Amino acid sequence: MSSLRCMTYWIKYTLYVSASLALFPLFFWPPVMRIERMDPHTIMYLAVWGMHLLYGLYKILRKNEPTQKSPLADVPIGGEEVLLAFAGIGFLFSYIFAANANLDYVQWFIRSGGNLKLAPDSRTERLVAFVRYGPLLLSGIGVYICKAADRSPDPWRLPTVLFSSLLTTLSFPSFVHLDGYGILAWVALIPLFSVLFRSDRKGIVFYGTVYGTYTSTLINFWLGTFSLVSLQVIILIQGTFYFLFMVVCAPLLKRVQTPYRFLLAAALFTLFEYARSSGFLGYPWGLLGASQYRWIAILQVASLTGVWGVSFIVFLWNAAASELVRRTGEGTLRRIGRSASVVSAGWAGKSFPGDRPYWLRGVIFSGLLVGGAILYGGWVIGKGLDPAGSSDSLGDSAVRIALIQQNTDPRKDEYRKTFEVLRTLTEGVLTQGNNSAKERAKPGEPVDLVVWSETAFVPNIRRWSREDPEKYELARLVRDFRTFQKTLGTYLLTGNDDYEVVAGEGSEEVRKNYNAAVFFAPDGAIRGVYHKNKLVPFTEYFPYEKEFPWVYHALQSFDVHFWEPGTEQTVFQHPRFRFSTPICFEDV
Repeated sequence: MSSLRCMTYWIKYTLYVSASLALFPLFFWPPVMRIERMDPHTIMYLAVWGMHLLYGLYKILRKNEPTQKSPLADVPIGGEEVLLAFAGIGFLFSYIFAANANLDYVQWFIRSGGNLKLAPDSRTERLVAFVRYGPLLLSGIGVYICKAADRSPDPWRLPTVLFSSLLTTLSFPSFVHLDGYGILAWVALIPLFSVLFRSDRKGIVFYGTVYGTYTSTLINFWLGTFSLVSLQVIILIQGTFYFLFMVVCAPLLKRVQTPYRFLLAAALFTLFEYARSSGFLGYPWGLLGASQYRWIAILQVASLTGVWGVSFIVFLWNAAASELVRRTGEGTLRRIGRSASVVSAGWAGKSFPGDRPYWLRGVIFSGLLVGGAILYGGWVIGKGLDPAGSSDSLGDSAVRIALIQQNTDPRKDEYRKTFEVLRTLTEGVLTQGNNSAKERAKPGEPVDLVVWSETAFVPNIRRWSREDPEKYELARLVRDFRTFQKTLGTYLLTGNDDYEVVAGEGSEEVRKNYNAAVFFAPDGAIRGVYHKNKLVPFTEYFPYEKEFPWVYHALQSFDVHFWEPGTEQTVFQHPRFRFSTPICFEDV
């Protein structure tokens, strides 16, 4: 074994041990480790820390020194990549979750003995995340540098997959741009497919799972403050789904060594998107086709196939482009000037000596499919552009709806303030600058329906309407709301919670709480109530309390409040139209 190889070997694993031991004194510094309260986040960190220490010690203390291996022997994944992936996801989650430290009701939950410990503010909590994971991440990066110095073949697969995850994230609305950069979806998976196509089965499972876990974490960053368990549940469930999918996908991708392997990859990923958005644990947020929501032409395919058809087209383009780049890099197309001849021969089933252009037929097919989808979308849009169908020409048949978004936090105990914001915004829309809600800026064009968002008005209307406003603040607030609603002169739909009391076992009565939408007539009468049917798993609904009581109680320890799922599909009756309203999670 060369001296350089030996030196880099010992440096690599000394970095793990050194970083772990350097962090050990921090275990006794409460702002960082909080040993006195072993919450799940601390347990997760200790597991990652222990993995680094034990792996480094094992590599240093093992009896057999490393020997020279063939180049292919280093291609499979190693513990170094696994450790870096775990440390990265731990830091990423901690950094995102730190935003909760700035929420006053989270700090109240902590002070009241809740199963959580955070710094007094988000800035300090993020500093804690850097202190915890920084040395581990630096040691992992150092190992990668050593692997490059050791001339390990293809040492940059993990960074390539992480880059693919970042591009996928940016193609959706994100922390960088609220509209997202949908164009990035057409190249985001090229790095991923390039790694999967040249990896063994273990590599496919590992890199695919890493991609899915990181992408799910980044795309769902907003769940970090939705509840105290939402992001954790998403990371765990989606990571598990990607792992199981890759276990099934890996042997297929390795067994099918035809020029059309990328067609199989696109089909498999599309089927996976369908599967992971179905059933009790189904979560359709982040489907690749949804990233194209601003490209109206390509979206028309969804009228035939649903969003999964759009996803398939984007997956296919990425996989074909990855194959094109890979083949070009391998020298299959030795001269760019021969491209036209090679394409022609490939489509005809011929080949040049030393070239194998058959795969180009699949690439051409992919390009034609994408082009056909765009042309189809343009045709549908052009067909639908009927000047007679414009809003101005519809006259009395047009329905005018005012959508009010107050952008307040329903979890804060500021219900009166939220109501005043809703009242001001609603009056502003209805009056369009006039002083009276009865006056319209455009006579003859009144608003047919005012819509407030989910949980816009938090106090339970059914309950507090029955209480004495002189005794209870929430009863006064509900009274003021209903008085205001009658002044609108139009219909109102608002999010609220609802309940019903049903007979339980024996003489016991059971109260069932629902996430609801309430429909009011202009005279204040309630014309209908819809109870949300499809609840968010684990954060709104957990039906397995008897089978897994420890999970149920663990969720409750993080201030999770459960709803009952509704059982009816409600169609509201407006004098001019009928409509239904999905709530939040039901939209996707």
